[in-house]
Amino acid sequence: MNMRQVLITLIIGCALGAAGAVYLPRAVLTYLPDALAGRRFHVSGTVIAKERRAASLLVTVNTAQGALLATFTRRADETDLLVGKGDAVELRTGRYQPFIEDPTILRVEKSGQAVMNGPASAHTGTAAPAQKGPRP
Repeated sequence: MNMRQVLITLIIGCALGAAGAVYLPRAVLTYLPDALAGRRFHVSGTVIAKERRAASLLVTVNTAQGALLATFTRRADETDLLVGKGDAVELRTGRYQPFIEDPTILRVEKSGQAVMNGPASAHTGTAAPAQKGPRP
């Protein structure tokens, strides 16, 4: 191959690569399932029931799409402390379904409690840590 053929092959390869990077994802992502395509579904609702089993936590959430049962097996103790009956929760799942295993909790809004803003020391009455070093 001479230099001209190599240059033409390089230009055609770059053009095909750029076109594939732009147009191929749109064409392929329509045929992939939501979980593989990177699309995530957010579900917001109110916790209407919570039950602790041996190694898991069952949370029933009432959403606009209907009720769903979320089962937490990883970090069940922490989730039990965080989520209570009547709290508003936002969950991230692959798609909406009535039974969900270990969804990601995006947000929890506690019911009937005032939300505190600012640093914790301002609300608990504890003093901020002393600064070390000379004072001007």
